[in-house]
Amino acid sequence: MPTGAGTVIEGKDNTYDPVAVADSMGVQLSEQQLEALADGEVTYDEYQEAAQRLKACTDAAEVKFEFMGEENQVIQYWVEAGDEAFDKKFNDCYDTQFAALDDLWQDYRMNWGPEAAALSECIREKGAEPRLLISEKYEQLEQLGMDPQNECIDPRLNQGPNATADPVAP
Repeated sequence: MPTGAGTVIEGKDNTYDPVAVADSMGVQLSEQQLEALADGEVTYDEYQEAAQRLKACTDAAEVKFEFMGEENQVIQYWVEAGDEAFDKKFNDCYDTQFAALDDLWQDYRMNWGPEAAALSECIREKGAEPRLLISEKYEQLEQLGMDPQNECIDPRLNQGPNATADPVAP
């Protein structure tokens, strides 16, 4: 199971092998992406470093690209839309410098981040053992008669109409 430091790649016989996917798409992963994938774990630092390489690549390709912040340790960014040649420059940078690590990191954050933890708590409170993936947790709560978003995630993460935090500033 992944740790707070990063996400573990299950192995070549698992459903997602980023190197095989890149190969099948005709994408040559950068040496740095391959190095980060080699130990079977993607760390937050490796993810951040890959994002910086993406930025350097887009700058060199004269693609207008900006970081907009992060949400749940997932980088949000903006890229200017352009013609087909412009889009190809961005896609080449993204694929070679960032795509494999980005996919794995986002999958990790989704399946083991704060929302997944909230869902697991709700499932345990209903007397069941949570399943592994977030999609399975949603399904499990629905089968237990609970609305995963409105009755579990929103109140526990203090968002939405069922939030428990006091909205009045002190």
